[in-house]
Amino acid sequence: MKKFFVFWFVLIIFFSSGCTQQNQCTVDNDCKIDDSPCVNYLCESGKCFSTAVNNGANCGEGKECFMGECVKKECDALECDQKDKFDCNGTTKETYNYSCITEECNYELEIDENSFDCGYIIPCIEEDCNSNNAEKCEGTTKITETFYCDQKEGCTKKTKEDTNSTDCGYKAPNEPRELGESIIQDNEKVTIFSATKKDSYNWVGISGKSYTNFAENGKTFLFLDIEIENVGNSSFFACPRFDSTIKDTQGNSYDTSTYLDTGSFDCTTLTPNTKKRGLILFEIQKSATELTAVYEFSIYNDTFGYWTISKTKSENNPQINCNSDEIIKDGKCVDCGSEGQSCCADGCDYGKECFNGICKSCGGNGEPACPSDGCDYGYEIIGGACVKKCGSYEIRQNGVCIECGGANQIPCTSGCDYGHELLNGVCVKKCGSYEIRQNGICVSCGGANQIPCSNGCRFGYELFGGMCIESCGLFEIRQNGSCVECGDWDQPCCEDNSCSFAYGASCVNGVCQDKGCGEFGESCCEGNTCNSSDLYCYEAEYSDNFCLFKS
Repeated sequence: MKKFFVFWFVLIIFFSSGCTQQNQCTVDNDCKIDDSPCVNYLCESGKCFSTAVNNGANCGEGKECFMGECVKKECDALECDQKDKFDCNGTTKETYNYSCITEECNYELEIDENSFDCGYIIPCIEEDCNSNNAEKCEGTTKITETFYCDQKEGCTKKTKEDTNSTDCGYKAPNEPRELGESIIQDNEKVTIFSATKKDSYNWVGISGKSYTNFAENGKTFLFLDIEIENVGNSSFFACPRFDSTIKDTQGNSYDTSTYLDTGSFDCTTLTPNTKKRGLILFEIQKSATELTAVYEFSIYNDTFGYWTISKTKSENNPQINCNSDEIIKDGKCVDCGSEGQSCCADGCDYGKECFNGICKSCGGNGEPACPSDGCDYGYEIIGGACVKKCGSYEIRQNGVCIECGGANQIPCTSGCDYGHELLNGVCVKKCGSYEIRQNGICVSCGGANQIPCSNGCRFGYELFGGMCIESCGLFEIRQNGSCVECGDWDQPCCEDNSCSFAYGASCVNGVCQDKGCGEFGESCCEGNTCNSSDLYCYEAEYSDNFCLFKS
């Protein structure tokens, strides 16, 4: 580089001094000694002068003027970055990331297969996806799960919640309920479980003595088994014996009577998340029919709840009809319809069916198929029992659903998931753009000291000795595996045997050396002579004399 500087220093002196054959000129063209676009030759007062030109437009693309010569233009990082772009080859995205590499604006190519930017859509069969649609009830809230195909997410679930759904048993507060059902108003939940008729009942006084109360002639006692629960955030006073009445179709209304035995629902304050259950007593006409229990939630808003008492228990007449959830057994009403109980006249509770006179759960996971409609939605019969169907990315193995298609998993019936491939019967993650599989593992490739990728080494690297190594620079050449500088005095010749930095040198035996004297740009020979009559020996002030063309 020192020699390079000296050369330009000498050249500047030459340009600044100006010259013609006898240091005389008439027009500018008399002073011109070459066609450099970076030097202006001027004739002033009969003498030649030269000035450097900074405008490098005539040097060509990628070059600029520097000290009177066209040189390679330095890379502008911001201008280079603005060249970034991507193209689509089918659904493959090819991104060109430009940056200044080895003083040039070059790009690295990034390949993204199956790119959403290039219109890739994840394979999804709408019919298979829709087969997962389901509905279920959580209380009176209906939850609907709808599955649809999304081009980026595949089979996707959308959930909708419908509170107070009639499909899930919701009823308005003023709509009559059956015994066993609840009504919620504000923070008060009321449930009437049963209604029992008795002509008399026993109770024990404070002294421990037993007493018997009898209903008046033509009347009977009616006991309601009631529960009140605080489901809100504030306390309230619960006293159903003041808030409850019984009505019949004859237009009679019956208030509560005093119940003296244990088990009575005593008035109490219910704090949040507490409840109380007990009996309240009415004395009604024996002839009363189609009874309705009425509970007043608020005396200020006239909000009422209604329960239809179509059937009652009876201890006095075993021939009386039992409730719908009871049957007569051994002259008494006994519960029916629940798991393991006898079947009721109209069947079993929801979710259960009658098997040889006994109610059993069916249709669910691990349960037998229901005689009426088989297994529940989303289940199938395997080995005589209902089991949950496997999901979209599951497969049944040894009777169990296991995940499939992902990394280190067996393939699904449709193969491996997106981004995975089958290797030795197992799905493995596909290797990236600059990775190659070696011994079953993805390893980096194409970079420094790495094995080449399937398409060779990365940009800026070359193959040497079976490994990728960094490519040599513009003015470097590889010797003995290493990059060494070239093109200057006593340095190896660059490619094409060029000696770019050694002005006047030539490539001799692969080394930039002095090629002699007397030629243009060479030192003058002995006696300050040149080899051609077209040349003369220019006497330089700060360097050896050298030969130049005559004007």
